[in-house]
Amino acid sequence: MTRGLSRLSVVLAATNALFWTLCVVVRDPLGPDYFRERDSRYRKTAIGVEWHLVTDVDPMLVLAERPFAYPMTPETAAIQAGLVLNMPAFLIASLATELLTNVALTSRSATWVGTITFLLIGTAQWLLMGSGLGWLGRRRRRLHSAVPHRE
Repeated sequence: MTRGLSRLSVVLAATNALFWTLCVVVRDPLGPDYFRERDSRYRKTAIGVEWHLVTDVDPMLVLAERPFAYPMTPETAAIQAGLVLNMPAFLIASLATELLTNVALTSRSATWVGTITFLLIGTAQWLLMGSGLGWLGRRRRRLHSAVPHRE
């Protein structure tokens, strides 16, 4: 591996990607009625977008057309931990999905953009964390080897 990209960073990023892939595979997708109803809330006008507020609750994150983080339904502890550990990716993907649905894409298409965003941000986050932890480990070993040991 290169000096900046440690094995640890690759393992962390791959583990995160595998975890979310498995979560998506076992979760049932949202039906076409959900996307049709959601798209009916937005209407482009001459000066922007008109948005009709509906009182039902949407998931806070939709990955590959699968809902995650419903405010009204508790998630498993593993998914809750995964969402907390991926908070930057979670927030950015949720925001990207919502903004794109309002402006340019159908809600179904926007979920796929949100999925790609979640995957890219989450991978970058874990690569950076792994590299940082690897750097700390190397620094600790260097400092430890520099200290004379009594025998």
